[in-house]
Amino acid sequence: MINGFLQILIVINPRSGSGIKKDWPLLLQQYFNALPYNTQFCMLDNNGPENIVSNAITAFSPQLVIVVGGDGTISMVAQLLSGKGIALGIIPAGSANGMAKELNIPLTLNEALDICLNGFMQPCDMIEINSRHKCLHLSDIGLNAQLIKNFEEDNIRGKWGYAKVVLKTLWRKKQMNVVFTMRNTTIKRKAFMVVLANASKYGTGVQINPTGELNDGIFEIVIIRKLSVIELIKMLFHSGHFNPDNIESFAATHISITTKRFVHFQIDGEYMGKVKSLTARILPEKIVMMLPAKQ
Repeated sequence: MINGFLQILIVINPRSGSGIKKDWPLLLQQYFNALPYNTQFCMLDNNGPENIVSNAITAFSPQLVIVVGGDGTISMVAQLLSGKGIALGIIPAGSANGMAKELNIPLTLNEALDICLNGFMQPCDMIEINSRHKCLHLSDIGLNAQLIKNFEEDNIRGKWGYAKVVLKTLWRKKQMNVVFTMRNTTIKRKAFMVVLANASKYGTGVQINPTGELNDGIFEIVIIRKLSVIELIKMLFHSGHFNPDNIESFAATHISITTKRFVHFQIDGEYMGKVKSLTARILPEKIVMMLPAKQ
C-alpha cells in the first residue's frame, strides 16, 4: 500500500459509455479479493446520484474514491470531494473519457487501477463558477454546449451518434456578443464559443488550450471567433488543434462574463441550461487526483 489507503469507496455508474456493458462489480471484486483493502461499492441510479455518493462518503470515510464512469460522473464526484483531502482515482468507462485522456490514464482496467492505488497523489485546481458549480476539466458557452444539449435530447451515444446532431446544431448556430471583465479591464468580443479551460483538450483529443495545466493556479479563457465544419469534425473525431487564427486566449484567476442574450452552458460535459452571465475563479489545489507517476 504505497499511498497508505485502507478504506476505498468505488463509485460505479452502470449507464456510462456505449456498446457492451461490463460487470464492473464482479471485475473489481476479483481484482481486490487478494488485496489488503476495505472496499465498498456505490452503485448510481437516476434518483439523486449526488446524495447517494455524499451519503456513502460520510458513512464509509474513505481515503480514496475510485470512479468508474465518464466525464460527467467524474466531475460530479470531484465536486463532492473538493476540499476534503480524499484522493480521487479514475477508471475510464465513458464514451469520450476526456478527463482520463487529459491525465494520461489508460483505458485498460488493471493499468488504471494500478494508478489509482500506486500512482502519484497530485493536488489539482478547480474552477468555481457562479459560486455554486466546480469545473475540473472544460466548461463552455455557445456552440459546443448547444451540441451537448442536442445530443442529450436525441438520446444518442457514441461519436457517430454525436455526429448526427452536428448539422442540427450548425443550422441553429448564432454568434454571441460577449463582455469579459477582469479587475479594471473590459474586453468585448463576438464569438461562437467561449471556453473556461482548466485543462487542454476535449475528449476526442482535439487541443483547445495548449497551455492548460490542472495545477498551475490559473485557468484560460479561450474565445472561438470562427468555427468551421472542419473544426467541428475535429472536435468529434480527431486529435490535433484548432486553427490559431480563429482563437484568442488569455489567462485569468477570476473573471465575469456577460452575454447580450441567453446562451447554452455546459460544465465538464454536462449541460447546465442557458445563462446570460457567469463569474469564475480559480480554486488552487482543491482536489487530490491519482495520476501516473511520470506526471
